[in-house]
Amino acid sequence: MKYFFLTILISLNIFLFSMIGTSKVSAQTVEFGITSLSSTISFDFNTIENYRTGIIKYNAFELLVDVTGSQWDLYVGATTTSTGYLDVTSTYSTSGVLPPVSILQMQVRNANNTSLVSGFSPITDIATPTYLIGSAAAPDLSVSCPNNGTNTAGNYLSSPGCYKFNVDLKINPGFTYKSGLYSLRIDYILIQDL
Repeated sequence: MKYFFLTILISLNIFLFSMIGTSKVSAQTVEFGITSLSSTISFDFNTIENYRTGIIKYNAFELLVDVTGSQWDLYVGATTTSTGYLDVTSTYSTSGVLPPVSILQMQVRNANNTSLVSGFSPITDIATPTYLIGSAAAPDLSVSCPNNGTNTAGNYLSSPGCYKFNVDLKINPGFTYKSGLYSLRIDYILIQDL
């Protein structure tokens, strides 16, 4: 019997970009927080069953959004050394191929389902990020809470249904990838929609 061992370590990063317009009378701020037991989440594939069915980490962490006086965008992407592939820490065999970034899937949800992406979707590279709220075009149309795509000012304390997001992570590798230890950095970026 042949066993494959694939461990994927994922580190989380939050980036916040706030561009304050000088012509605005009121203050505009974007604030971002994350709650998690650890900044690194580990997926250990050490049984055949794990390879067949995959591993899902429900509520791996929460994203907390607080925006004053401005519309906003929230997007996500992976940052790796070799674009599109997980970073290799070590490999345990010569057979198989390197796992792509898309092997990791995410589901970002809140009580009001305001994310523009529903269900699990593959992580993409940060060069072609996935927009959870808003779009690359600016400015986006204003969408008020609790509608899908909510991008108006608000915060997770007064409106958690719109501004507090739970993130689930899922990997179902199968047997195609080279066994080894891999890592991946996921960047969540909150920016004013100017």
